[in-house]
Amino acid sequence: AKQLGNSLFNAAIEVVQTATPVQGPQSIVFNAFPQDLLVGATFNLVASATSALPVSFAVSGGCDLVGVVITITATGPCTVTASQGGNSNWAAAANYVRTTSARSVQTITFDPLPVAPAAGSSVVVSAVASSGATVALNATGACSLVGALLKFSAAGGLCTVTASQAGNALFRPATAVVQ
Repeated sequence: AKQLGNSLFNAAIEVVQTATPVQGPQSIVFNAFPQDLLVGATFNLVASATSALPVSFAVSGGCDLVGVVITITATGPCTVTASQGGNSNWAAAANYVRTTSARSVQTITFDPLPVAPAAGSSVVVSAVASSGATVALNATGACSLVGALLKFSAAGGLCTVTASQAGNALFRPATAVVQ
């Protein structure tokens, strides 16, 4: 600042001060993702910065990003990172990371049981899941299971065998097959 003085006052000593603008803090608000998706599913990303500056996205895992649309391309996790780098008025926001995952559908193939088995006879039951996961077998009625060996206890009695697979991180539960 400068003061030149006048007829009553001498000029003031010039003082120079500098000010450094402080960038304002900002954060990212990121909407929740759908969960337990199938391969091929799509959804839109919705995120905003408290500064109103644009948010950028990056993806990794079993998904692709075009604009703000995510497409699930594989089973397993899909991770999206939202970022906003700031500008002269706003400091960079902390990255916000969200993850969802996709599971595949699985089916059970179950060999047919004998139509009219004799009492005391037995047969090996075979059921496999398309996922390769172990299939659980359960027998009710006029039969019993020991491992995969199905024993018929009464001629003409009703025997019901249910094959099921509960699913895992990569596969949804299979629809149970009942014979």
